[in-house]
Amino acid sequence: MVCLTFLGVDNWHTLGPLYKKFEEYVGFNIGRATTAKVASIIQNGVWVWPNPRCAITRQIVASTEFSLMPNPLAPDSVRWLLHKSRVYTTKSAWHALRTKYPVVPWSKCVWFPSHVPHWSFIEWLAILGRLSTKDII
Repeated sequence: MVCLTFLGVDNWHTLGPLYKKFEEYVGFNIGRATTAKVASIIQNGVWVWPNPRCAITRQIVASTEFSLMPNPLAPDSVRWLLHKSRVYTTKSAWHALRTKYPVVPWSKCVWFPSHVPHWSFIEWLAILGRLSTKDII
């Protein structure tokens, strides 16, 4: 079985990324959380967790359903959870990461369909009072 999913940092478990939720407990009690793969705790189609030494590890083991077992006939797949289509695009990443501000009233004066980017950039700096020469154009 080829399983490239990381045990501690990927979002494969119903509890979410284990390392985020349980921090150092995952690395200390389960194994190398940042480098271990989910495949390292599966043998012959059965979950083989290390001996649970603390309550947190027992909670992780108890909440691991059999349905989370990777399909050995299918390769790992990546799903983009921040967009309803589950497909990653640069646009969806931009909208997920950026802070959206209201449109300023002068935006259409600076950024319009046939604008010259260099001039629009200088005009934008002038409106914001950020010209490095401190001159008023």
